[in-house]
Amino acid sequence: DEDENENKNENENENENYLMESNSFLTTDKYGNPIGEMIRSITIQDYKLSSRDIEAILYAISFNLHCESLTLVKVDLDLILLRVLLKSMLECNISRLNLSFNKLNQSTESELIPYLRVQGQHLVELRLQGNKIGSNCVKQILDCFKMSTMLELLDISDTGSDDQIAINLCSMIYSCKSIRQIICANNHLTEVTARKLCEVLIKITWLREVDIEGNEISEELISKIQNIVIEQVTKACNTLI
Repeated sequence: DEDENENKNENENENENYLMESNSFLTTDKYGNPIGEMIRSITIQDYKLSSRDIEAILYAISFNLHCESLTLVKVDLDLILLRVLLKSMLECNISRLNLSFNKLNQSTESELIPYLRVQGQHLVELRLQGNKIGSNCVKQILDCFKMSTMLELLDISDTGSDDQIAINLCSMIYSCKSIRQIICANNHLTEVTARKLCEVLIKITWLREVDIEGNEISEELISKIQNIVIEQVTKACNTLI
């Protein structure tokens, strides 16, 4: 009994400073009378989740057709829990998914890539910051979104990526006309990738931000990329006027 109490106390201490919140709104009938509360988003942070927790969360979301955003940050999500999550998400309308700072690694591609090939076209936002999934997995993620008409934001910062992703990154940016923000900060990218980005950015007008800070790229080249993006956005605005 003493051992059980000690384990219970340890688990409580691990999750002591967690964040759990949801954003919701009231639905009304045609006369304006409130008929129920619908969840728009769910955020869980710094809380160690189990597979049962994830199944319960997604089961609840499946009854809320307006819930479009799920954030699970620092919840110790690994390959096994990711499998449970992605399977459960098939019954939901999640379009914004944040899985930053978890325990996903290079083996993640065995679960994530098949899911994205089928369901990735529905995602508007995907954040994978701080998961060491590596260049090969990131390359395949980029390829999954090449023909997307929905994706607006992709965060692959601090994923252990290097110049191997350069061609796939540029190809996705050029093909995915819905993309507005790419975050590739704190990786191992060099000026090889930066120069390839410059070549593709002068050909498009839909991208609004490229974050490549914290890589092995000179400030001069980073500024050049930012200036190209600004010039192309300005060009697009002038065309509309």
